[in-house]
Amino acid sequence: MLRSEHVMARLNRGRLVPHKLSPDDPRVLDVAGELCDLYAGQVGSPRSHLERELAAMEEDLGPGLDARRGFRIVRALSKLLEERAGWSAPTEADPYTLRTRIFELAAALPEPPAAERGLLEAPTREDVLSQVAVETGVEDPASSM
Repeated sequence: MLRSEHVMARLNRGRLVPHKLSPDDPRVLDVAGELCDLYAGQVGSPRSHLERELAAMEEDLGPGLDARRGFRIVRALSKLLEERAGWSAPTEADPYTLRTRIFELAAALPEPPAAERGLLEAPTREDVLSQVAVETGVEDPASSM
């Protein structure tokens, strides 16, 4: 279902008339096809990559549909595709659990005095991340946060 920012309508004699796309318009079909291809091509990729591609497509495809409202049409079509898409976490570990464990271990570290030598021997960020990796079995916990 479209959100309010995607709905385009006008008021005509006290009635709200929604803006409809023509199913016979080749421009609309081309844009819809390109968006479907984009979503299909992003299987297994991070969601951020898809969002960057969508932002670029809004700028390229939107004005071709409608000079004023084209970007909103592309956003609305991508919103409908987003509802049909399935997303999964990159690892089996829960990102919330990883973050919590990392911050628990980091909070338990003693704060080294700034004036003392031997700062290099103190536990570091890498030590905490490697301990969480051992505990959870996740190779790179920082990227899963």
